[in-house]
Amino acid sequence: MLGTDGLFVNRVYDRPIQRFAVVGERSSGTNISEFIIRRALGLKPSNELGWKHGFVQGVGISKDVLVVVCVRDPYDWLASMYDKPWHCAASMRNLGFSGFIRAPWDSEIDRPKGYFKLPPNQYSNIPILQDRDPLTGLRFDNLIRMRTTKLRHWTGLANGLCNLVVWRFEAFKENPDAFLGVVAQNFGTSLIPFEWPDQPMGVMPPNMRQGKVGQISSKDVDFINSQLDADLEQSLGYSFRSAED
Repeated sequence: MLGTDGLFVNRVYDRPIQRFAVVGERSSGTNISEFIIRRALGLKPSNELGWKHGFVQGVGISKDVLVVVCVRDPYDWLASMYDKPWHCAASMRNLGFSGFIRAPWDSEIDRPKGYFKLPPNQYSNIPILQDRDPLTGLRFDNLIRMRTTKLRHWTGLANGLCNLVVWRFEAFKENPDAFLGVVAQNFGTSLIPFEWPDQPMGVMPPNMRQGKVGQISSKDVDFINSQLDADLEQSLGYSFRSAED
């Protein structure tokens, strides 16, 4: 799906692009992508897709909206999710990395007002539906299976459902100007000079973090590989690590 440049572009409608929506898993570059697209392409954010880390929740996607899907290397993403386990239930904390990636993923609305703009007395500590299997309502077997299902859903938008860009975040960070230039050219938007933010985005308070992951053990690499969809990962430009890496 993604070319060697880490980018997929599909323009479906001729109508001028006015708005955009970024989707992708947590710790996949969605915050910085939103920041830069808004400033570099002069587009307004749209909320018609719903929560950016969940399945698309609208009945359709407008013709003037550009959807940008952020993807990230699965091994680096898992390490980041362990360190910054956004919205995971208390039962998943302190498991250690090996236990964390094997546990059924369990998340809850932990900051209703601050993060989701919901009334706390009605929404505190209830399951996040967008982190559950949409067919069964059950928790995913593990974090990797959830990522795979969401990526299948988001990349499925390439089937003519909307104006779409899918980019590999690692490649985007290396040369954002080239990526934005291609997007601007394909969608007829202006390209405005921008500056990177002065500080990291999506920062989790230190008391909520679990700690950096060192080298992933060979046993954990084998487990991760067993849970990934090889065809999907290859289409996004990622290859399996060997246990010896």
